[in-house]
Amino acid sequence: MAIGSIVRVPLSGRKVRGYVVELGDRPQKNLKHVAAVSGDVPVFDEKLRDTLQWAASHYVAPISVLLERAAPPNLPRHTGERSLASIEGRDAQGAPFLEIARSAAAGKRRPITALVGRWEPDDWLGAAGIPLQAGATVMVVVATAMEADALGDRARVWYGDRVVGVRGGSSKELTKAWAAAQVAGSLVVGTPRVATWRFPGLRLALVLE
Repeated sequence: MAIGSIVRVPLSGRKVRGYVVELGDRPQKNLKHVAAVSGDVPVFDEKLRDTLQWAASHYVAPISVLLERAAPPNLPRHTGERSLASIEGRDAQGAPFLEIARSAAAGKRRPITALVGRWEPDDWLGAAGIPLQAGATVMVVVATAMEADALGDRARVWYGDRVVGVRGGSSKELTKAWAAAQVAGSLVVGTPRVATWRFPGLRLALVLE
């Protein structure tokens, strides 16, 4: 069991889903034991937990709601088993955030940057390939499911099976997308829900408005 593990806990005669947010050195009084650990894949780590706690405080939302949004609806299975095809270099000259993409590929941290203008996908998809080639994950957040579908289809022309589209839908579809996105080197395109997800190897996050 680790921070971010999904567990079953006793509550009013039922066993309900819970999340491990902290590990103690010794048992506390008046606390019930965890009934079971559900799966072996933590759905968040300490940094994401802290971010979710900040968001809960900032937006005056119950932390339970944020934790639920960070986790797939069903138990994730077969994570980390997706093989990714190699990708070819793309012409990224003139892309609006070329230097940002290069910094992400090198693992350098940069402050949040706002770029203003009308972008066509080809203007920046080539630059997104730079961190992807380095084995890093890139997250792209768009406003609507329709935008996620359109951008995901365009990105697949460039990067094939590296693209993971997240648009909502059924619990099964969301869980499948979450599991697929656990492979570093993925390009995750989705609605704001993905901003609460854990992504191994995440080095670049884009929010398109």
